[in-house]
Amino acid sequence: MLAYEERLRQGGIDALKLTCDFFGDGDRLLDSILELAHRSREAKIPYAMLDGVPLSIYGMSGMRCEIGILVRPAELPRARKMVARLGVKIIFTTAGSFPGDGKPKPVVFPDPSA
Repeated sequence: MLAYEERLRQGGIDALKLTCDFFGDGDRLLDSILELAHRSREAKIPYAMLDGVPLSIYGMSGMRCEIGILVRPAELPRARKMVARLGVKIIFTTAGSFPGDGKPKPVVFPDPSA
């Protein structure tokens, strides 16, 4: 049997479930992440999981009980409305914005459809 940390580093749905369980309300959090992905696809809103719990699926430790999502600026109002009743903290970032302090720099968040 693999150690907890090794299971997290391997990524995949198992790591996502472990991370969700870590925060105590694993099923609700996992269901919210999957529902967010489903609603985004249904609404044809290009998105990318950016921060927090969903990163664990890639074997990264995003150990904050939140979901970060990257959307286009024009899609932000629709995206906010779409997830209003999920019941988890969602941090939105828009394509073209500057990471970190928000001040102009050579790097910007990319278009999530790219």
